[in-house]
Amino acid sequence: MPDNTKSSGNDRIGGIPAEWDVKKLRYATTLRSESGYFSDGDIYIGLENIESSAGKYIQTETEYSEGLYDIVRKGDVLFGKLRPYLEKVYISAIDGFCTEEFLNFKEFEGNKRYLYYFLLSHSFIETVNASTYGAKMPRAEWEFIKNLKIPNPPLAEQQSIAAFLDAQCGHIDGIIAEMEQQIEVLKQYKTSLITETVTKGLDKSVSMKDSGIDWIGKIPAHWGVKKMRYATTLRSQSGFFSDGDIYRT
Repeated sequence: MPDNTKSSGNDRIGGIPAEWDVKKLRYATTLRSESGYFSDGDIYIGLENIESSAGKYIQTETEYSEGLYDIVRKGDVLFGKLRPYLEKVYISAIDGFCTEEFLNFKEFEGNKRYLYYFLLSHSFIETVNASTYGAKMPRAEWEFIKNLKIPNPPLAEQQSIAAFLDAQCGHIDGIIAEMEQQIEVLKQYKTSLITETVTKGLDKSVSMKDSGIDWIGKIPAHWGVKKMRYATTLRSQSGFFSDGDIYRT
């Protein structure tokens, strides 16, 4: 390990700058443990409302029953402890309510955006994920997470780190959005290409006729039309599936 670094106390993190402090989360943070009565018109944050690894709120059509729920305040940092590999981390932009499947950090002795990025870091997620229990609904517990150590740089450096990541991640998110838009255009083109080719053929100069099917329209004049029942035969066989066989849903 270089002279200007020291052990973080977490093998997945490795070395950190020698001048940085290290603290257990239980000593660097305070959880919010308040509940209140949720009623129609209040805002509720569920796991499904947070985009994985992006920390963005997603509006859904999910409706929630009135009752007692955990309170969240603007600026609280939420960490999804159910299926932590989904990387559901969010800094709340509102006062409202949230699912109990979040750990709700109301205080951090530093920059909350630095805490947000640390909770999203691969090393932290992997460490927490390895601690989960339950096959179908793997869940992490605060009793384990609270003893994990967080690098604790000077406040000014935390602010610089958070500002740098805000800018860089924002730029990356912009590129991802553009690529997703291009992918969607290509998917639509692929679909239209398949549709056009199987219903119109390759030779665009041939004469056309009405297929008699509204959603197909015209087809080459020399083509015929058949009902699927007369053009295909379904397979209706069953067999014994065993280990090593291939299964498709």
